[in-house]
Amino acid sequence: MEAVTLRVSLERTRRTLSASAENAHARWSAREHLLLRIEDSNGNVGLGECSPLPSFSPDTLDGCEAALHKLDLGALGERVQVSELRSELSRASELVDQQFPAARCALETALIDLWSRALGIPAWQAIAALPEPGSPRPIAALLTNLDTAVEDMRDALERGLCTFKLKLGRSDAFTRELAVLHELQAVCPAHGRLRVDANRALDRAALGQLTSFELEWL
Repeated sequence: MEAVTLRVSLERTRRTLSASAENAHARWSAREHLLLRIEDSNGNVGLGECSPLPSFSPDTLDGCEAALHKLDLGALGERVQVSELRSELSRASELVDQQFPAARCALETALIDLWSRALGIPAWQAIAALPEPGSPRPIAALLTNLDTAVEDMRDALERGLCTFKLKLGRSDAFTRELAVLHELQAVCPAHGRLRVDANRALDRAALGQLTSFELEWL
């Protein structure tokens, strides 16, 4: 690993969302975020985004900004071999206080981006080799549209995904969500896994209705 001085810059922006986003307790029509830019001596640039969710994430944008402004990357290298990447990411992540997970995420993703560009390979290849065709992919498919959830599951199965997460907690839609979950369980193969994210929106009685499903986790 060749040690150099990495140049760091930070930009704070606010963007209006094309469609509002929401969870069980709040709705957002705009988001603020920090864009972390790390550049090496050869002009390779890695980008990372820091976007803690207001009133939901444990950290704040102001706190993350202060933590990232204190970064000292002098001990890191501009070029890291694939075999070293995981250990170097772990070492770099320790430069940011654990109370700012969004800032740590920005740093880690910016370094993955930078180091993969320096090596001339895609970021996914720097992290892990692509599985053989037809073998399971270590990632979950997020099913967000109730109307197309079953079709989306089938498409994901064809691409090698076998773990699926359905979002629950829409306003006045629990009966419909349960029906879709039944359909998904009927389609999901024996080696598949179903997960449910209730978005902190369900009471004890509603949660009890999920016990009949074979869920990997709720």
